Amino acid sequence: MSLLLFLFVSATAQSQICSYVQIRRIAIDPTKVAGPIDLTDFPVLINITSDNDLRTVANGGRVQNASGWDIIFTADDGVTLLSHQLEKYVPLTGEYIANVKVPLLSTSITTYIYMYYGNASIVADPSSTATWDANYKGVYHFQNDFLDKTSNGNNGTNNGSTFATGKIADGIFLDNSTTTDKVTVNTTGMNSNSGTVELWGQAASFLATETYFYGCTTQPAYANRIQIYAFNGQLRIGMGNSHAIGGDLFALTAGTWYHIAVKWAGAGGNGTFWVYINGAQIYTNNYSAFPAIQTFAEIGNDGDPVTSMQALRGYIDEVRTSNITRSADWISTSYNSQSSPATFYSFSPTFTRWIGGTSTNWAIGSNWSPAGVPAANADLLITNGTNQPTLDMNRQIGDIWIQSGATVSLSTFNLSFRYNVINCGTLTASTGTLTANSVATYMQQQHFSGTGTFNLNKLTVNNTFSPTPSLRLLKNVSVSGAFTLTSGIVYTTAVNILDLSSTATATSGLATSFVDGPMTKAGTAAFVFPVGNGTKWARIGIGSTLSATTFYAQYFASAYSNTVFMASSPTPVLNNVSTVEHWILNRTAGTGTATVTLYWEDAAWSGINNCTNTDLRVAHWCASCNSGGGLWENNNNAVSTTGTCSGASAGTVSTTLAVTSFSPFTFGSLSSSVNPLPVELLYFNAACDAGKVNVTWASASETNNDYFTVERTADGINYETVGIVNGAGNSTQELHYSFIDEAPIAGIFYYRLKQTDFNGQTEAFDFVTVSCDDDLSAVTIFPNPNNGSFTINGVVPGNDVFITNALGEIIFETKAYAVKTEIDLSAQAKGIYFVHVVTEQGKVVEKIVVGE
Repeated sequence: MSLLLFLFVSATAQSQICSYVQIRRIAIDPTKVAGPIDLTDFPVLINITSDNDLRTVANGGRVQNASGWDIIFTADDGVTLLSHQLEKYVPLTGEYIANVKVPLLSTSITTYIYMYYGNASIVADPSSTATWDANYKGVYHFQNDFLDKTSNGNNGTNNGSTFATGKIADGIFLDNSTTTDKVTVNTTGMNSNSGTVELWGQAASFLATETYFYGCTTQPAYANRIQIYAFNGQLRIGMGNSHAIGGDLFALTAGTWYHIAVKWAGAGGNGTFWVYINGAQIYTNNYSAFPAIQTFAEIGNDGDPVTSMQALRGYIDEVRTSNITRSADWISTSYNSQSSPATFYSFSPTFTRWIGGTSTNWAIGSNWSPAGVPAANADLLITNGTNQPTLDMNRQIGDIWIQSGATVSLSTFNLSFRYNVINCGTLTASTGTLTANSVATYMQQQHFSGTGTFNLNKLTVNNTFSPTPSLRLLKNVSVSGAFTLTSGIVYTTAVNILDLSSTATATSGLATSFVDGPMTKAGTAAFVFPVGNGTKWARIGIGSTLSATTFYAQYFASAYSNTVFMASSPTPVLNNVSTVEHWILNRTAGTGTATVTLYWEDAAWSGINNCTNTDLRVAHWCASCNSGGGLWENNNNAVSTTGTCSGASAGTVSTTLAVTSFSPFTFGSLSSSVNPLPVELLYFNAACDAGKVNVTWASASETNNDYFTVERTADGINYETVGIVNGAGNSTQELHYSFIDEAPIAGIFYYRLKQTDFNGQTEAFDFVTVSCDDDLSAVTIFPNPNNGSFTINGVVPGNDVFITNALGEIIFETKAYAVKTEIDLSAQAKGIYFVHVVTEQGKVVEKIVVGE
């Protein structure tokens, strides 16, 4: 599973970081992040009690703005700006407190972010309410104000409290000798179906009656209460129509800070609530008669809109309210982040600065600050000056940031880096090599970023961080020498491309190391593009050309947008084309023609079972054919093949004549009896209906399809056949199928669809979950497909719900708040996602299509 979230990086974001003078890397400890599910858009507290470098320039530091506004944060790539909200800055000491929205907080590997500071041009506060996800409806720091720090404007009104030292910077003090002490806040946006209240509280002393930290109720019957309070030092909770549900829950000690959280999930005034102290759940129960949330609440009092009788004598800080049921992991991680920031993350030392005080020689200690040649794995900052550094020998570093106007020359040596190359200047090489070689304990996904120029001679990718090492290009990178793939995927895009010049060479890649995205190659020599997509490595090759030409190549582990039309010429005509993969191969400069070679690395997956040149062909999409509607053509009938085509074996098919028209290409077959090339399945569903199970599916196209087999299993291991349905043989039309299981088994069970060709080759598709005797069978999703907004129907309030993308990465999680729970994925890209609903009986998994 990929554990890092890729964000689009604008040119503005890349250029902004180039105007700063200092950088620090922040490493977030995964053992402090409760799991196992990674947390998205999590507000991490950065709490620095003092730091000499974070003082203002006038006080001997590097920060330019007296309010600390020239301190910003980026994602692990070093350039993607992260939303943050400044709470406190002291220019004399460098004390700094802010919350930073981290896109993906990993539970298994270190999450990295960067802090930049020192920019005299910053004159405005960069703090953003976007730091808090849309489910936060009120956040109160009490740092010299009572304002809601979200965008909701649910500001507080003070009545008697005073500012005092809090748990995080300042908080408020309330004195119960004046029973009206409180802060009244709006609760617009909160609801009775789901919600969470979190706060830090400390009682200076306890009343023999009731001491309230938070209250939200109605009069006269307190019918819909949410109350967090102590009775004679014992924590109690009021939910729904119960004032002290569960009685005494936890013994509080006067003078001690506690992180207290209450969350609820229900519908129709009834539901379940949970109580947490210092990140650990201490109680759960049901509530009733809770019809609506009031439009206000009282911090430090009981929420009685008529009289205030039980004000707290003590301290409150960092009150947060949400209109969703935050997960237990979220609450636990919030406590870890806020209670002990110094153990939640660690700061790298300040980067070693190149000052070029003596010469351009890397090995001269006086060229660096602090003085001395940087040690192995040191983090480097290259400044613009008279003398610019030239590598003197093979060196191993951590991060390197090349500032605007600065130049680093590799000369003839190898510069290996563990983290990122953030380049705002120029990186050049004579015959030298740049090597991405992260290992365990460093960075899983390394990056090339910045606004500068990457003119490399040799580039080696040898990132061995298990399990998914990678290098992502956020800039165009040019290579004129050897491009070597040893370990790790290289991610590129159409605007951040890998360009290999006419003198460049490349290894052909590996199953664990290829280019995922487009790349180009210039020149006249034959070349194999080491491309792939997702987990699939699938090369494409070109023969030599008579004139200098630049080719652009990219592989997709999916069908081209149209697999229906087959050309009538050249003969013999194609019978079918692949519905699982295709390549884009274009000329971007020059007019050279070349032979084309397609590679299969797994014959069974590619649907190839006969690799003689009597059937397998290179298919080309002719966009101008079929009156401009486009169709697939037998590129030229003269082909040669290599390798074998059984099981997971590899091989190639090549045109023996030069190709004159390019992009897209895929495998084609002349007949239906061999090389079936897979059935394209649109969906597969199973649902209970009056004690029976109705199994339905549809195909977009079929080739050589003999029949479908419907299988059933209770354990996901041992399958039994419950039905066989004949296939259509060969079809380019959308076809729908169904089968009824008359006698389903009890409990939770699974259905799987298998497809068998006329030659006996089979393919198994994903399973679906069914239960006809519990709440699982009632779980449905509508509409599906959808535009990102849909409803999960038939769930039990409190059920865990999480959604994964096609790679299995969790992109959303929540608690079901009602039998009909609405979900909004409109911010996600179009595509296929999987909705997981966890109940007491098991888990339902449903596929949805976003992009209607």
